[in-house]
Amino acid sequence: MIPIRVGSAWHTRTCVFEGFGADALVGEIEASLRLESALWARRCAVIAALLAQRTGEAEDADPDAGLALITGFARTTAEVSATMNMSPMGAQHVVAQAEALDARLPAVAALLAAGRTDWSTVQVIIARSELVSDSLIGQLDQSLAERIGS
Repeated sequence: MIPIRVGSAWHTRTCVFEGFGADALVGEIEASLRLESALWARRCAVIAALLAQRTGEAEDADPDAGLALITGFARTTAEVSATMNMSPMGAQHVVAQAEALDARLPAVAALLAAGRTDWSTVQVIIARSELVSDSLIGQLDQSLAERIGS
């Protein structure tokens, strides 16, 4: 039983993990982190798919995307912002990260989906590989995946 204070009164509540030893609790923390990584990977994959769909729709409506008032990226950002209850700037960042994982770092994305790395590490990889040329990013992606996965 866990004591919980509500106002001035103390109540006891049964804990889901009551009776677990320290090793089992640490194992549960690890499992929840792997699950969180897989959820971020899924979220990014869905956002990348939405971006591809919205970009295709925008290009169908106006083949010269440079002159379009609302681009596929802008529309996706607005939808992600509303869905995830985040600022437009935050949503813009998440959409760009999802696109980077999908288009430039698929091996790192696979590790994230498998729970073999965490979202904060992937964010660092995305940020630090932003300026890597398209001709080298595939090699970097594979190299990072091998190093992280081992």
